[in-house]
Amino acid sequence: MAGIPVAWGTDAPFLATLIKRLSTQAGVPGPAGPAGPAGPAGAAGAPGPAGATGTTGPAGPAGATGPAGATGAQGPAGAAGATGPAGPAGTTGATGATGATGPAGPGVATGGLAGQILSKIDATNYNTQWITLGTMSTQNANSVAITGGTIDGVILDGGVF
Repeated sequence: MAGIPVAWGTDAPFLATLIKRLSTQAGVPGPAGPAGPAGPAGAAGAPGPAGATGTTGPAGPAGATGPAGATGAQGPAGAAGATGPAGPAGTTGATGATGATGPAGPGVATGGLAGQILSKIDATNYNTQWITLGTMSTQNANSVAITGGTIDGVILDGGVF
């Protein structure tokens, strides 16, 4: 049997029976023996559950200001602003050089005789003709003398033609 010194005798079964009988008899326990040498360290146990969160401690003092960082990249252009009010009128500039002469325009139609006038035929631009007017004279406020030419669509009041 393990743990029984062989020096007490060579009859190990006898000694084992004796120890068994002595240990089962009731009696007054003897004084505690001296502590034995420390045994080897046991295997590490499993970690225990996490403990409750403690209260937050007071804020620490502000740290010193750090050095300035490097300049960042330029940002995108902003939106265009509103148009400002018109500025005051500037001073009149110097007169420019005379321009080149333009092409000849329709001008007055060629032809015609002395005493004739240029008259429009209708509302079309430059559609004109030369015409001769008769002479007109007045003798008093009640009569008109017309010589030469024609008059169409004239209504005279008084009945004398």
